[in-house]
Amino acid sequence: MKNKLLKLCKRLNKVAIEEITPILQATRGEICPVLEELVIEGRLNLREDGVYFYKEKQTKKQELPLFFEFRTKEELDLIIRCFCADLPCTKTAQILDLSNGIIEKFNQFFRKQIYENQFAELSNLYFLQPQTPRIRKFFDIPVYFYFYDNRTFVSGEALKTNLTPKTLAKSEDLKFRKTYLKLTRRINHHSMISFLSYYIAEEIWRIDKDFEELYENINRLH
Repeated sequence: MKNKLLKLCKRLNKVAIEEITPILQATRGEICPVLEELVIEGRLNLREDGVYFYKEKQTKKQELPLFFEFRTKEELDLIIRCFCADLPCTKTAQILDLSNGIIEKFNQFFRKQIYENQFAELSNLYFLQPQTPRIRKFFDIPVYFYFYDNRTFVSGEALKTNLTPKTLAKSEDLKFRKTYLKLTRRINHHSMISFLSYYIAEEIWRIDKDFEELYENINRLH
């Protein structure tokens, strides 16, 4: 009843109870509580004369860091393209005639988004099926890896559960090891230590993806 009523209000935009009772083949007593619930949830607005208006649900737009505001649309697009092309910070700074510090802020923001996006997905998968992590060290810092649906996920700390976590099958472990070997070739600079999990998430994100796929993906993230 609730979803059906909401869809009807959306299609008609504004409704009165007398108009929708014959359409829904329901009584006023059945419809009124549902309408009141939708008003409380903010899905409908109620006018003084008893007319209900459909209210489009608005998603809260992510607030971007201040350094986004000082760049033109063309500059932002070029910064994203350079990041996806894996250009060094210094080269991107030269192309845009900006400081290395500004470009590093953008790159670190993208890495953070990549990490948090994959971590949110990992948390959902782990909740449904806890798994024993694969622990590997980079610069003597332990990093926790998980493997679901042929994909490697990373966490800066071990996830916790009250259930008994499962271990990886040999075939899964072999696939993870291949990814790990690729990471050891890429995570090799001490400047990465401060945000180690972000850098690792970025490199996992890049594996086996072409430029266009990376570009579309980073635009969806922010």
